[in-house]
Amino acid sequence: MQDNPHFVKYRRIPHLDEVPCILDNLVEVYEKVDGGNVQIRKINGRILSGSRAHFLTREKFFSQEWFKDFNKWALGNYSFYNLLEDLVIYGEWTSKHTLEYKPEFTNKFFMIDLFDLGSKRFIPYEKAREILKDMEIENLIYLEVLFKGKTDFNELTKMIEGSKYRYGNKEGLVIKNYNLQEFAKLWTSSVKRKGVVNVSDVKNVILGLKDSQKRVNKETVIQELELELKRSNRRVSSFAIESEVDYYFENSDN
Repeated sequence: MQDNPHFVKYRRIPHLDEVPCILDNLVEVYEKVDGGNVQIRKINGRILSGSRAHFLTREKFFSQEWFKDFNKWALGNYSFYNLLEDLVIYGEWTSKHTLEYKPEFTNKFFMIDLFDLGSKRFIPYEKAREILKDMEIENLIYLEVLFKGKTDFNELTKMIEGSKYRYGNKEGLVIKNYNLQEFAKLWTSSVKRKGVVNVSDVKNVILGLKDSQKRVNKETVIQELELELKRSNRRVSSFAIESEVDYYFENSDN
């Protein structure tokens, strides 16, 4: 292990429209959780929590209120001292974001992936779960496999209905092929609301900008939202995008 290891950011997961070929092979499908992307590592015997962009080691990095809750939980979970230093636990912390989860699943850590720094590969989810349990890592919520095998877009759209963790539909799905190390995501909103942009889209963009400590104003939000919609192949007019962003800024305490 290096004396000063660099921060390893969780990889960007492309939209299914960007990588449709992932469905040519066997995949695993999981519910996409609407939380803050976080991570846990042990470095030189010390437990470190991280957001999407950096370790939460200084007060200036606590750009969102829930960072303090997550950091306190992570540092208070002494089972993380059992974690090997060549592993990174990535998760979603379910403070209130765009969607509201059931009380028992709010302010919780959902384990989304385990990364091996040596091989630079994500460990298959079921194996990762076994590894963490063997190390007696506690208080993690593990995702259920919704489907395993060969599937297509039409079958995936049926899986977005209903959620175990909240009342209503899932935020979306994450499709994974650990053998090829290929992942993709499918938003529920992109299936149900083609050609439409809504306040949830705006909120997601703003959360991402804040988490990366980027400036949040109408211009940056519009630019980032246009990129996200383009990536997910959602054709929305510039007027509709600008109108939704204007509405958000005029009617929120952002």
